[in-house]
Amino acid sequence: MRQMASANTPIQTLIPDEFPGRTMAFYTMTVVGLGPFGSLAGGALARAHGARLAVADGGILAMTTACIFRMKRRVFREVR
Repeated sequence: MRQMASANTPIQTLIPDEFPGRTMAFYTMTVVGLGPFGSLAGGALARAHGARLAVADGGILAMTTACIFRMKRRVFREVR
């Protein structure tokens, strides 16, 4: 609940007034629509290799993605 509220609040406050419906539709589509695919992939990985490895892989993937976004954000700030 906290994550959803903390992600939803900046989206609604930072987008221009012309695009709230489009932006929230895209946000909802990605969060609600793509979630089951991640669950399916995690379940398949857990079934094939065990739950511990599936959770560890999910953590590694999340940390790697966060590092990539952080590096790209730094580059974007320097260009700007």
